[in-house]
Amino acid sequence: MKIVHLSTNDRTGGAALAAWRLSEALCALEVDSRMLVRDRTYPHPMSVPAVKSPLGKLWAKGLEMMELSEIVPLVDGRAHWFHYSTGSQGLDLANNKDILEADVLHLHWVNKSFLSIAGLKKLLQLGKPIVWTVHDMSAFTGGCHYSGPCERYRSSCHTCPKLRNPSVEDRSAQVWSAKADVFRLPVDLSFISPSRWMGDVVSASSLVGHFPVHNIPNPIDTRFFAPGDRAAMRTKLQLPFDRPLILYMAMNIADERKGFRYLRESLERLHRRAPGLKPEIVVLGKANRQSFTGIPFPVHYLGYTSSEALIREALVACDVLAMPSLADNFPNTILEAMACGTPVVAFNTGGIPEMVKHRGTGFLAPLTDAAEFAKGLNWVLEYGERRQYLSDASRQRAENEFSYRAVGQRFEEFYRGLL
Repeated sequence: MKIVHLSTNDRTGGAALAAWRLSEALCALEVDSRMLVRDRTYPHPMSVPAVKSPLGKLWAKGLEMMELSEIVPLVDGRAHWFHYSTGSQGLDLANNKDILEADVLHLHWVNKSFLSIAGLKKLLQLGKPIVWTVHDMSAFTGGCHYSGPCERYRSSCHTCPKLRNPSVEDRSAQVWSAKADVFRLPVDLSFISPSRWMGDVVSASSLVGHFPVHNIPNPIDTRFFAPGDRAAMRTKLQLPFDRPLILYMAMNIADERKGFRYLRESLERLHRRAPGLKPEIVVLGKANRQSFTGIPFPVHYLGYTSSEALIREALVACDVLAMPSLADNFPNTILEAMACGTPVVAFNTGGIPEMVKHRGTGFLAPLTDAAEFAKGLNWVLEYGERRQYLSDASRQRAENEFSYRAVGQRFEEFYRGLL
């Protein structure tokens, strides 16, 4: 059984990393699994570039720039360029050797001009079983990756609030219509949702709600992400020994969806609520140092990293992970924290409550409620015994439900069912 995963990147970004870990989990079960990618950044036999020649790579980059030139005038500001995809450009993969030899094609995040809507149609017409993991909503919207309060994906996209000039015939309406032509085909297509929340969203979609949807979580390598020597990690990262440490991680702190503004407010409230606690803040992610001005606690900025080793070290060193995301499907960050035995304080949104058990492995605050978020941070840090209980429970759940073996076996069984 040969499984080929399609992903724009091999290990860059949360969706790509989830796909990589799934492929690793399958390989550990002796399933022939590999990733076909546009951007190969990791020299590993499991990562196969879709284009190998210098001319092919130049062509792929040109396609990306062509789609970006469409998106820039559509949305407001650079921060939103990569929150919207038109699906107008992409590589022709239908004759790729690995595609033709695959028993099952498994799509992941294929935006950024890797797979166009027309290219998707060609893959569907090959007659192979195709599985698509929805890491965000872009597969079944008029272009947006997360729709926020907008629910037009339930009927038909138009007048898109993500666009600069929304109208009934705007670009989202055109993209939705092009996808509708493809998804009306009689094809062997199944969707995988890491969270039940996103699964319900898929089922409510007017584009793909008629296809089967299965809930299987993303996996985490519990051998690598594991509890460790906290004192040793703090020494290595030059962090204080005598203070509680709160960790905040985000690929880009400026991304409004990552909720940094609510973390800031919650820290201000924590400072007033528990003046004797005196925590310090550890930050991993792309940020401007001025972003931390005014935070009432010392901040240790470790910078942006894609290093799993550094992420694990920070998780082991810190007492709690603060996760104020406003919308998230099944974030790898929480899986990594759970495997390392680091309790999580988060908003009760998206698929997060399926991962964090309130007062069982962490604390869930109502969405955007900074006061409750501060209460959660204080609750986790207040007693060492409580923190240890949460840590043990988090680790146990990661091993039982999200380990490579547990998730890999579920996928292997699912693929065999398709065949």
